[in-house]
Amino acid sequence: MNKWLNKMGYRYVLRKFEYPSFVYRQGQLSFASLWENIGVAPIYKDYKLAVRIRNMQKTFLIPTAANMRDWLPGDVQYDEKLYIPFDVPLGTYRLEIAVVAPVLYEPRVKLAIDGKTADDWYYLGEIEVRESSLKDR
Repeated sequence: MNKWLNKMGYRYVLRKFEYPSFVYRQGQLSFASLWENIGVAPIYKDYKLAVRIRNMQKTFLIPTAANMRDWLPGDVQYDEKLYIPFDVPLGTYRLEIAVVAPVLYEPRVKLAIDGKTADDWYYLGEIEVRESSLKDR
């Protein structure tokens, strides 16, 4: 019965998520991701794929432009460049993702991957935010 329930509707598996080890404040976080919808339908609600970076002091949530309603069963390649806000303090952060509600940005969809945190985000690794000089850009 559980196998059958897991196949109904949508079920997203993150196969690959590549990102740099550091980004610049006011720069871009470029990532390449490969997803697989192992369900039998796309998601119907306008949920958003979001990335957040957080450490002990601060949390920054950055929604992507992904239209997950177009993610039909099978493979989905999704790449994007997200802007790092100017007020992100320098330092090392946890990089996490979630599929969130469009207004409150609270996680709404469980992913078929490991790394789920207590607040339903998924840990991907660490990323450092650095200050850039003009010669770095």
